[in-house]
Amino acid sequence: MKILLTAINAKYIHTNLALRSIRAYIGQYGFSATLSEYTINQPFDDILASIYLQAPDVVAFSCYLWNISLVRRLCVELKKLLPSLHIWLGGPEVSYNSSSFLRENPAVDLVLIGEGEETFRQLLSSLNEGGNPTDVPGIAYRASGAIYQTNPAKPMDLAALPFAYEDLSAVKNKILYFETSRGCPFHCSYCLSALTPGVRFVPLAQACSFLRRFLQAGVRQVKFVDRTFNCNPAHADGILSYLIQNDNGVTNFHFEIAADILADSTIALIQSARKELFQFEVGIQSTCAQTLEAIHRSCNNRLVFQKVGQLLAPGNAHIHVDLIAGLPLEDYQRFARSYDEVFALKADMLQLGFLKVLKGSAMEMEGRRYGIVAQEQAPYEVLQTDVLSYSDLLRLKQIEVLNERLHNSGRFRASLSYLLNKTASPFHFLEGFAVELSRLDRWGNTWGKYDLHCYLYEYAQILWPGEHDLIWYMRHDLFSRENAKGIPPLLNQSLYVYYRAAIEAYRRAEKGHSSVSKKNSHIEIYPFSPITGEKGLCALLYQYGDSSVEMDNITEQLFPEQAPATQQKPL
Repeated sequence: MKILLTAINAKYIHTNLALRSIRAYIGQYGFSATLSEYTINQPFDDILASIYLQAPDVVAFSCYLWNISLVRRLCVELKKLLPSLHIWLGGPEVSYNSSSFLRENPAVDLVLIGEGEETFRQLLSSLNEGGNPTDVPGIAYRASGAIYQTNPAKPMDLAALPFAYEDLSAVKNKILYFETSRGCPFHCSYCLSALTPGVRFVPLAQACSFLRRFLQAGVRQVKFVDRTFNCNPAHADGILSYLIQNDNGVTNFHFEIAADILADSTIALIQSARKELFQFEVGIQSTCAQTLEAIHRSCNNRLVFQKVGQLLAPGNAHIHVDLIAGLPLEDYQRFARSYDEVFALKADMLQLGFLKVLKGSAMEMEGRRYGIVAQEQAPYEVLQTDVLSYSDLLRLKQIEVLNERLHNSGRFRASLSYLLNKTASPFHFLEGFAVELSRLDRWGNTWGKYDLHCYLYEYAQILWPGEHDLIWYMRHDLFSRENAKGIPPLLNQSLYVYYRAAIEAYRRAEKGHSSVSKKNSHIEIYPFSPITGEKGLCALLYQYGDSSVEMDNITEQLFPEQAPATQQKPL
């Protein structure tokens, strides 16, 4: 019997943990399976042909918001081509309305509900022995024209899970997902994790032995999918300590945490880690107390802000904070306040997401009392609420794009900081920019590499006529990321012609250092420091490596008669 586990990921760089875990688990019992991974960006016909040519007896899809529409289409065509093929589905997108899903999708034979490892093993054993699937808990299936659903499966002992990845060398440059717990201690109404009571953990020693494999292989990034990594401080501290002690200098680890319950010991460990060893995602979602109460999210935002500040202070960990638009009781202006309050944390990234009313979540029922209307099909995104119109959400979508392009991308770090220091509200600054782009009919077009620089400069001229320093900040942003070429005329101002002799003399003096060759470096003279804002000539040397840019202040070497703009503190 040939079993094909089929993952359709959102991006090429992603990997599917669920199917790898099933493959490893059933392998312990003598069953083998092939794993095929695709992306939603691949042509439909290519995916269909690839599956067909493998001639499987069973094809199992892992179903999520981003791929369910594609999976449905594939099931229909595969059943036409291979009528005897067993088509099994699992994952969060089919686990909470399984019988209804089977009625609506006649090409699908069976749905695994909830955790898949042990259920999958029992199904294979049942098939091998000619048994009846009714004896297998945790499934809904089709038989003789009828649909049946068995009793729920018992939660697994996570100590029974083997390491999920067979060949790390083949995926070491992708994002690898890993779990040391299942379940969540919180009950947020928009989240499916709230439906499973309690939290179960992989034993600490076992988790560390698995992590050793990632470290030894030198993989690029491991993302923990634990819903609240730090809900058990001893467990969290044990893992963080192990990663710090065994750091390979290469691998980065990503965690989702609840900041308000961070233990002091956990914060101290994080603060002691190598720069870029860890990154943390903190779901704040809203700063409106009434909204948090309405979604059953018990958190202390005062502590959240305090502890996020402690994480940010050393500058060694990447901190990512989240907001959700479209939550109950939060109208447009109240969301603007949430955005500004969270932006003020100065986290590395601020993700502006939109409420998704997931099938089976408490929000699916409770949302009605708040006038929440959502899309009928995945991703089930909010369309309007009783206090937030569809027009409001359309504007927020534009603001989200600008937040991503200007803030999260890091391409406008100095420029945006400079402009926002002149405004009272980051939200309303972005809102005004979005309105101006709409007025000029610039939405809907593909923006070139430097178009947003030009649009931002034009918008700044509306707010502050005669504003000219912005160009210097933009040049600094450009050279901080790459040895920029083909710069548009707007940004092509330079003091090079005035200080060519000093620059060339410096290069001659440094001739033995390949890192400051013209090919691998750029020297820019500014009328002020684009880092501190301090007035006076500032010379910065940007040195370009394979994947990084180093920057040195060489003002003193070029202009010894002038004290350098010394303290390199961000604006």
